[in-house]
Amino acid sequence: MFDEEITSLALYDQGLLIGTASGEVNRLSDLSKNDKTFVTSLLGRVNCIFARGRVAAIVGFQEEVKVIQENTEKTLNINRGSIILTVTISPDLVHIAAIAQDGHVYVFSNHELKKKMLITKKKISESALEQYICEFSPNSNKLGLPGDLIFSYISMGKLEYEATGICCKSNISIIKWPKEKFVILATIDNSITVFSLESETALNTFQATGQIWDFLLINTIIVALTQKEEVFQGVSLENKEEIEGESEESEEKVIKNTEKDLFEKVFGIYPQEPIAPEIDDKAYSVLFRSTLGTILSREFNSGTRRISCIEIEFDDISFHSYLSIPNTEDFVLAYMNEKGVLLASQQAEAGLEDFVSDIKTSSIYFQGFNFEVSWSLNLPGQEVPEALCVANVCIVYTSLNYLRMYNLGGIQIHIISMTGPVVSLSSHQSTLAVVYHSAAPVMGCQSLAAEFWYMEEFSFKSEAECFKEELKLALTPDSTLVWAGFSDNGNFFTVDSEDVVRCFWKRAMSWVPVCKLEEYSRVVGATEEAVLINPKNSPKLIESVQFSFPLCKSKFNSLEQQTMAETLKYENNKDLDKKKKTIELDKLIFKEYMQAIDDGNFDAGFGLAIQTFQEKTGLLCIKLAEKDKAYSVMNNLAKYFGLNLPSRLARPERIVNDVEVAEKNAEIKFSNSDLSKENVGEKVENLKNPFSKTSGKTKDLFEALSADTKRKPEQAQGPFKKLKK
Repeated sequence: MFDEEITSLALYDQGLLIGTASGEVNRLSDLSKNDKTFVTSLLGRVNCIFARGRVAAIVGFQEEVKVIQENTEKTLNINRGSIILTVTISPDLVHIAAIAQDGHVYVFSNHELKKKMLITKKKISESALEQYICEFSPNSNKLGLPGDLIFSYISMGKLEYEATGICCKSNISIIKWPKEKFVILATIDNSITVFSLESETALNTFQATGQIWDFLLINTIIVALTQKEEVFQGVSLENKEEIEGESEESEEKVIKNTEKDLFEKVFGIYPQEPIAPEIDDKAYSVLFRSTLGTILSREFNSGTRRISCIEIEFDDISFHSYLSIPNTEDFVLAYMNEKGVLLASQQAEAGLEDFVSDIKTSSIYFQGFNFEVSWSLNLPGQEVPEALCVANVCIVYTSLNYLRMYNLGGIQIHIISMTGPVVSLSSHQSTLAVVYHSAAPVMGCQSLAAEFWYMEEFSFKSEAECFKEELKLALTPDSTLVWAGFSDNGNFFTVDSEDVVRCFWKRAMSWVPVCKLEEYSRVVGATEEAVLINPKNSPKLIESVQFSFPLCKSKFNSLEQQTMAETLKYENNKDLDKKKKTIELDKLIFKEYMQAIDDGNFDAGFGLAIQTFQEKTGLLCIKLAEKDKAYSVMNNLAKYFGLNLPSRLARPERIVNDVEVAEKNAEIKFSNSDLSKENVGEKVENLKNPFSKTSGKTKDLFEALSADTKRKPEQAQGPFKKLKK
């Protein structure tokens, strides 16, 4: 029936799908007949066909996934110039996952690309195309990932990487997820193991005699496809404790679960990979973006040939003209500044079977802007570049934790072995910032540190005792670093996966959260007042997002926002005029202070006045408080500033006249002589005057009466006597 090699089969609702080496896919409606129906065609051989229900996904030697649903066909593109090896569909028919030869898994939801994740740093060779098969969980909530010793998966709700406590002796190549609580893993050492996800223990292990291409689970039988078909029986997907009838957990299991919970609580996440470019759209991939310009990776189809090139577009065309560089080395990493552009490829690491004279290794390429220089070189076969940077030298971080430094002419001048994996490199003039893992993640937080290398002192000619500084990075819990870089003035900023932007306050060696971003495609740079971003799906457009500190809700938010922004700006830029800046801030504060005093909000007025910077502004606040008779604010400010108020500003003392003195003496005399023997030793209770304004003070009933109602001194008869009858 078929005159060519059959490369893939899948059972479809409408028949059997058959893929061939020429790229054709046909359907057989009836196996007893020879009638075949053409379905679609691909470039090159058909690598994999996966069918579930009425949906089928087909991949071949191209960067596209063809989705067949009933009589319609849709194409999903990954835009990476890499061959797709295998594909799978979730049970709910919503998600599609494809693994490409570049070592990434691409996850589509509702036919839109949602996630790209690196599963192996090695480029998958053609001899191991079938060794990377992933599968969704039965409830479609998780996607199991091959390529590592530890079994991990992508949570489809948050699209985040999560790891389990299941670990194999060799890298996982094939994943089957027949039931929610059980997973079957095949590894590159030709073994198949059944694991329980609840207890994270191995239930059964089988050893195949050859390389495992795929395997099927039929009831309790595993059929492995190797050089010769092998059958393993006795697979039980039931809980061992339930089979044995144990009703209570053993002490050993309780301890194990406690250790597992402690691990998840303390560590929780794995160290993040170095920051790499993300996919943008179908036309091209943006490898690097800054305020200087954009580095694009483009591919064109010219008949049967595919042409790849690197294009550099500058925002300021007066700085440099457009550049186009042939991408013959498959460059995937890029960095540029005013000195030049540095590119790097990530080729497969050399294996034992690949030690031949023409083995292709990773390469780096530099093109100068100020100087007409260009050079390229190859790294050793065991090294893969993972991060790049250009300062007054070129820096390449490799998979061996080496920091290789080259001058602008391509001569290597230093090699440094880092103490932890590097996440990001960035520069400003001759300052290099290296962000790396200082320890394992703790309590769900990445433990990142940074080093500032001052490259102008990076020479034995320098007399500086130390030419670098170290600091810790601040991140939102359960987040990763997304971007790190300098502003034009040399201030260091970071952005995490929770979209929180932080600025490094060097004098305090601390981080200040300056704003939180909304929707954007990438961070381009930062200024002293705003963050520069690309809007969503607009790599060439730059928008400015002003700083907005995470303040508590208050009527003074506008003032707090402005004073904090200006204060941080001054702290990080000592070239500003300090006197002029303090006068500007005092004007803003004094305006709010006057409004608070007019509104009778004396506590807020006091808080605003003590926020002023100049002494004369504080005196002005005191004068305004005296003018508006806000004596409490006036006295509090005088105490706070340590000032002695002038007599004309002090509260006037109460004047006691001669009449009040005479009355007081008469009352004292009366109270002593009128005491009877029965009242001797008893305390005389003074009545409170209900008409007195100072009701809190106990006084004689007649003490606070007005002068018109009091007896004249000359009419006073002294102590009263009983009238004669």
